[in-house]
Amino acid sequence: MKKSILLFSCMLICVIGFSQHFHLELFSGYNIPNYDNPDYEIEDYSESAAVPIGVRIAGGHEYAQLGFEYRQNLTNSTFTFDKLPGVSTTLNETFYGAFLRINISSIPVYRAGIVLKGGAGYYTYEQTINGLNESFVNKFDKKLGYHGGIGLSGPIYMNLHLEVGYSYHFVNRDPMSVAGFEAFPGAAGYKAGYHAITAGLSINLMVTEKAKAGCKNRRHKSKGKHGRGGWYSK
Repeated sequence: MKKSILLFSCMLICVIGFSQHFHLELFSGYNIPNYDNPDYEIEDYSESAAVPIGVRIAGGHEYAQLGFEYRQNLTNSTFTFDKLPGVSTTLNETFYGAFLRINISSIPVYRAGIVLKGGAGYYTYEQTINGLNESFVNKFDKKLGYHGGIGLSGPIYMNLHLEVGYSYHFVNRDPMSVAGFEAFPGAAGYKAGYHAITAGLSINLMVTEKAKAGCKNRRHKSKGKHGRGGWYSK
């Protein structure tokens, strides 16, 4: 595991080090469970949805970047069960993985564009079962999953962008291997996909001389920003 993280980190540093475009995003959002289990049908989104916080860092071509994402929950998904009065369960998720980001825009660093994003990584869960007088915590092994979605990116000021998007996450939850909980809702395992609506702020930079020669926009030229012919000054 540690070797895999180290190897991927080295690859990411190499990609970013030789990139034309550097992307750094801080984001949060709203994750809405879509579990394939009747015991986890949603009635109250205010309790069942989770609020994450995370960071994405990527580098690559002006229009396509490869990157790394890490996030964890600020608030967790909570479920109650009609057949188990007084019992609830919360699910705390952590995710890390790689993604590919494609920005369809005339000038991705300075103009609005449509963002396509897809990736894969490890989802880890910690489930807390709260009873009348006590609670029990079950930690699941990390699980490989996938996600893909679409969004919009638009400049707020120069290289600072507002990013909004939607994605769907495909991941399965393993059975609970804990004696005494065989009959607990979801103990047999199930598909634990969910919808994710995110919003964040990103910094987008051209980091090579070739990339800096990336636009003929007269407004950029007059304000000393980059252009197809290189860096301009007033």
